[in-house]
Amino acid sequence: MCRMAAKHPDRKIPRPASRPLETLTKIAAQNPDGYFFKLYLLSRTVVRADKKVVLLFRQPYAPQSEEEYLKFPLLDMLVANMEYKEDDYASFLQQYNLPLALGSFVNRNLTELRSAKVMPLIESSLSPGLFSEDLAIRAFITSYLGEKKILEWKAIIAKLIALDLDSEEKKRIDFYYRLNKTHDARKGLEEKLTSIFGQSYSTNSIPVMKGIAEILKYNVITQLLAVEKSDPYKALRISSSVRIEQMQRIYEYGMTEIVGGKFASAMQLLGASIREDEIINAYGTNATYFILTEPLAWPIINSLCREEMVAEPLSVIDKARELRLKFTPEAEIQNAISFMEQVATFYEELRNVGNTKLGSAEEYVAAYAGDWCRIDTCYRQAIRYFRACFVAGVISDSISQAKARLDIDYAKFANAINIEWIECVNATSGYLNALNLPHQYDFYKEQFDPTQKQVVIISDALRYEVGVQLFAELGKKKHMATLKPMIASLPTETKYCKPELFPHNALALAGTETAVDDTVLSTKALRTAQLQKFCPDAECVSYKDLMMVNNMASKRDFFKKSLVYILHDSIDRDGHDSDLPRACEAAVKELASLVNTLHATLNVTNVIVTSDHGFLFNDIVFEDKDKHPVTEDNIEKKTRYYLTQSSVTIEGVSKYPLDSVSGLSSQTPVYVAVPNGTNRFAASGGYEFTHGGASLQEVIIPVIVSKIKKVLTKQKINVSLLSTNLNMVSSMLKFQLIQSEPVSMSMTERTVCCAVFNCDEVVTEVKTIKLDSTDGVNLNNRVYEISLSLNKPVTGGLLQLRVWDESDDKNALIRETVKNNTFIEQDF
Repeated sequence: MCRMAAKHPDRKIPRPASRPLETLTKIAAQNPDGYFFKLYLLSRTVVRADKKVVLLFRQPYAPQSEEEYLKFPLLDMLVANMEYKEDDYASFLQQYNLPLALGSFVNRNLTELRSAKVMPLIESSLSPGLFSEDLAIRAFITSYLGEKKILEWKAIIAKLIALDLDSEEKKRIDFYYRLNKTHDARKGLEEKLTSIFGQSYSTNSIPVMKGIAEILKYNVITQLLAVEKSDPYKALRISSSVRIEQMQRIYEYGMTEIVGGKFASAMQLLGASIREDEIINAYGTNATYFILTEPLAWPIINSLCREEMVAEPLSVIDKARELRLKFTPEAEIQNAISFMEQVATFYEELRNVGNTKLGSAEEYVAAYAGDWCRIDTCYRQAIRYFRACFVAGVISDSISQAKARLDIDYAKFANAINIEWIECVNATSGYLNALNLPHQYDFYKEQFDPTQKQVVIISDALRYEVGVQLFAELGKKKHMATLKPMIASLPTETKYCKPELFPHNALALAGTETAVDDTVLSTKALRTAQLQKFCPDAECVSYKDLMMVNNMASKRDFFKKSLVYILHDSIDRDGHDSDLPRACEAAVKELASLVNTLHATLNVTNVIVTSDHGFLFNDIVFEDKDKHPVTEDNIEKKTRYYLTQSSVTIEGVSKYPLDSVSGLSSQTPVYVAVPNGTNRFAASGGYEFTHGGASLQEVIIPVIVSKIKKVLTKQKINVSLLSTNLNMVSSMLKFQLIQSEPVSMSMTERTVCCAVFNCDEVVTEVKTIKLDSTDGVNLNNRVYEISLSLNKPVTGGLLQLRVWDESDDKNALIRETVKNNTFIEQDF
């Protein structure tokens, strides 16, 4: 008989029948070579049910250690009889049917496993095939970190790096105190760190993860580069592809999943001794760095600003796109990258201008409304980003120098084209009024349609190039619009130009104001009364007052009127006193929203957006020596014009009879005097942002007519891949989609879905991207970077990226092969 029974007569072995048949069958099946299996077969197939089966074998002693238990021939019998209970851990194994190989680990950590913080983490995994030492160790560490779901190693390591911040001191002390009390958790963490980084965390210094962060930073930056002898950190280089992939996942998790930028801040602090300038010195600014930190990107930006901005603008634009995609949209360095890109776009546009000596004034208007105005936009946008850099305190000497050069080159261009334009106007018989173009004083006569409800929005200082931006923004909506240039009257000042947009029989100069049918329209009531003379069911309202009406029903009743004039003035109001580029951006958003609301919510069929005048803008200080003196008597004097009764020729000044450049008449001859080019008079008023003169930027204003279209005739924009060489690395695919055309009045936006497939199974998340850029100049603003991560195990080396319209998941727009170069499981 079994000598175990002889040595332990007090231990009675229950019969196998004391456990459910289903459980006994399962135990037998798990160990077909065991004696219990043989006993089970005999009892079920050979021996009658009323007979007993006894197995006789020789065993010199009862098993004492776990190793001996595992080798014991009747181990399966002991398990079946629930006799293997050396301590309480045995019941834990038996309760969850866990492999006996885990016995020693469970025995050492039973209290921790059954704790209130760990058990909720592991209970769903307490079964054969799911539970493991690695899972338990990660559960321990997860609980010490205060998380509610078992973390993967990449998340654990990233969070431990973030834990080294001073703000996390209390959590850090508590974590390592608890970690050091659990031998297996501490050992597991040390072994994992060593397997990836070649070393573990520091046990006797703070920051604890400094060495890990240094190796991580260096290797994720340089992983694509061949080692240079001059690299002072080359001893830290990891050559293993698997370990590099693990580091990459840790870094990406930390940068994208840890909220508040704690990981990024910790990496900057802990990895400070890996100096980016030393890496640049070793590998140069043109090297292909896998990731970029801001300190690493700045030398690249500075180099581009110094050397290539003017000579190779397209190259700078491409590099700006690459740099932008390396950082989150919120990163402060994005403003510097955008500044660099806008300046490069400015120089590229400047190179394409060609001949600026044209044959007629109409040709100048067409050229400005076509391509030249984009140069104004580039300059305005560049200044917007430069000022954002200044506010954020991220301006380098190279950026300041690039901005100074831009100011000079833009001023030269604007002055040159306007000198030639003024010369052409001066050579035209009848001056501005003789041009075969729409004129401001004819606006109501040409635009009013008594058969439709109409809303006219007059946006103060909405110059033509800003109108182009607004027009592009309106293209995102389903309504249709047209944009045409119109000639504003001189002086291009609100009190002279805006009244001309109202219906009238006669316009006259009244002192230094405009009289509309003998009345100066100085109040809302007077403006409404003037409208009602021509359209009884009309009203004039300010944009500010309109926005204060919160009741939509009241708004709908108001816009049942046949004609409404809305006066919008954010650009002129804010441009003089604050930040003009920001004021323009705000105006575009306000106007686009207003037009869409009028069409979609308030049921207005016909909306017209125009302006009283444009403006000149130079972000420079004007010295007194640069201001043109006004030496003759005048009726009124401002920085860009003065009114005079003198017809005497003044050098550098052009004079026009008032009634030849406007719809105004005067009782005595009055001349409008303007400086040639973009010069300023020495007078009261603004210099950086100014208007009143006859430059193309001041006199060409937009007329946008937007109408509701019941039948949508627009085509959706097309989409393509920027590169077809697609590789899945570290379980992640990064690729770029390019929006083939800008959204416009003929092409509407498209929303696409992207995912990676293994055959017909989706193995990544499905991401949705809205392709709605209106930029027709800078292709980079129509490039979208997408990242897709594996969320299911795959074994094949080839996968497929599919991109489809969200409204049609049956027909993919793009199908492209993806090489799966992932070396480790996605649950690392």
